[in-house]
Amino acid sequence: STSRMRCKVVAWHPEVATQLCLASEDDHTPVIQIWDLRAASSPLKTLEGHTKGILSLAWCKDDSDLLLSCGKDNRIIVWNPNSPQGEIVAELPTSNQWSFDVSWCPRNPAIIASASFDGHVSVYSMMGGQQQVQPTNRITE
Repeated sequence: STSRMRCKVVAWHPEVATQLCLASEDDHTPVIQIWDLRAASSPLKTLEGHTKGILSLAWCKDDSDLLLSCGKDNRIIVWNPNSPQGEIVAELPTSNQWSFDVSWCPRNPAIIASASFDGHVSVYSMMGGQQQVQPTNRITE
């Protein structure tokens, strides 16, 4: 039951001060829930698309229609959490290892970065509706 899910991450809505999303790291309930604190008895919406636990969330501060998630299923998903069903807008190509963190560029909402367990940081461009992977660099230890 998603009413008692184990949460790994939380991200505040960039425009609505009473809304936040929670994500489950549990492989049995890999969902994202959108909550409003004014009606906290049940989530406003549940986003389903990952097949294993979710490790990171990032809401675009410039466009609340864009939410990033990455998970143990080796997927990076761009969602529109404000659409009626919480649709998947895009899925980004990933490395050989799970990404454990995703982030929007604070100055350019068309740029996304992810960090993965193989020690790489990948930078993605969403310009023109295409998902193009830029060269990656290994993180120094």
